[in-house]
Order: sequence, then structure tokens, then C-alpha cells
Amino acid sequence: MTAAATTEPKPREGCVMCGRIVDYGKLRPVLDKIFPFDEAAQAHALVELRHKRGAVVLKIGDVCG
Repeated sequence: MTAAATTEPKPREGCVMCGRIVDYGKLRPVLDKIFPFDEAAQAHALVELRHKRGAVVLKIGDVCG
């Protein structure tokens, strides 16, 4: 085992670290558009055309507010 292999974070530690970065407001997701679930075809078309500038999200119900 090399020295580099012993210092790499474990996957769970990476997830925890990423969560903390989000909690501290240092990492913000970029959303292009939020589609209602019944417009999934339009959302898929946007992704396929590659004209998006961030994540394309499908909203299911009123969970997202």
C-alpha cells in the first residue's frame, strides 16, 4: 500500500465533508429549471438538447415547497 492510499478519505467521510460544505453555504447547487412531474418529457428534452446550465429537477408533489 502506498502512502497516498492511506491518506485518501473513505467514501462516507467524503459524503460527510461535502454535507458540511453545503451546510456552511460554501457549495450551492446550480439549478437550471424545476419541472412539475407531469412535464418530465420536457425536462428530458432539455437535458437531451444540452442547453441547460445546471441541474434539471423534477418536482414531485408539494415536497419542494
